[in-house]
Amino acid sequence: MAEAVLSTSMHILFADDVSDTRHLYGLALHMAGHTVRIVSNGIEAVAAVNKEAFDAIVLDVQMPNMNGWEALHRIRTLPNGVDVPIALFSASMESSEVESARERGADTLIFKPVMPDVMLMVLQELVDQKQRANPDATIPPRRKNAVHRRAP
Repeated sequence: MAEAVLSTSMHILFADDVSDTRHLYGLALHMAGHTVRIVSNGIEAVAAVNKEAFDAIVLDVQMPNMNGWEALHRIRTLPNGVDVPIALFSASMESSEVESARERGADTLIFKPVMPDVMLMVLQELVDQKQRANPDATIPPRRKNAVHRRAP
């Protein structure tokens, strides 16, 4: 019998130029009970944030047309992008990128490869930190106590 699990459902923007990566993480985040908007480059990510609000954003650093760094900068200038938790997603293992990411407006840098459940834990913690920092903020209805089923 499936067990009901109380969780916080998030609306997540995931931007990566590699089709298999988009599919893997999109599916994993969806199966965990979250809605996911998937885009393949920074231009599409900026356009998505311009149109709708997200609970968290993941931006691949190396994307065509507009990389994650430029997308991060532009998203932070948009009303829907000012306070949203943003994680940059990088295959580079340079520790200097972590500090650079924070200085440039990202909340964290996640190094590839990473298991989808670990990414999800990081995103949830970022969202929780933002919520604790601003407890009077209105939680969008989609985030209030969503229930999904977990197999035994």
